[in-house]
Amino acid sequence: EVWDLERIDTIQQNDGERESISFSLIDDFNIDPLQCIKTSSSSEIDTYLTAINGKVLADIYEKFGTRLLEFNVRSFLQDKVMVNKGIKNTIINEPSKFVSYNNGISIIVDDIESLGENENILSIDRFSGIQIINGGQTTASIHTVAYKDQDLESVRKITVPLKINHLKRGNTHELTENITKFANTQNQITQTDLTSRNP
Repeated sequence: EVWDLERIDTIQQNDGERESISFSLIDDFNIDPLQCIKTSSSSEIDTYLTAINGKVLADIYEKFGTRLLEFNVRSFLQDKVMVNKGIKNTIINEPSKFVSYNNGISIIVDDIESLGENENILSIDRFSGIQIINGGQTTASIHTVAYKDQDLESVRKITVPLKINHLKRGNTHELTENITKFANTQNQITQTDLTSRNP
């Protein structure tokens, strides 16, 4: 996706804040709401766990592109990166193991709309102010298989773990930065590390 000068200027005038992306799963993608489990809650943030079909995730990325990744600190480096080749290989050859091999994605949202709640289970349909803060390479790799490689059948077979962070007080800059930073802070595991555990 190409960023034109007008779009860059708009972001700079808003002190670098992201563009707002909103959609309804029912109205925009013709699918049922996501059944989500609320795992934690505070005055600032609610967190939910769920899973999303690979084809749906690919469709969302097809519609909004890299605008979904403006808060993601790891840029997508195409399929020359080993991790992306691994993701694509799992999608095509071992889709039933995708959840086992992949950490899924994490998002932040400014607002959500649910169509019902049963104790800690919500049916979330609408997402407003959504950003993928972790799992950008996973998302872009799934999109590549679906739309560039034209292998929709493989993508339909995978389920992607999804963590939803609902910022209840809107897009507070410090909270957003902390969630993004900690979601992307991890030690790199090298092939040597793995080999040393299996001499």
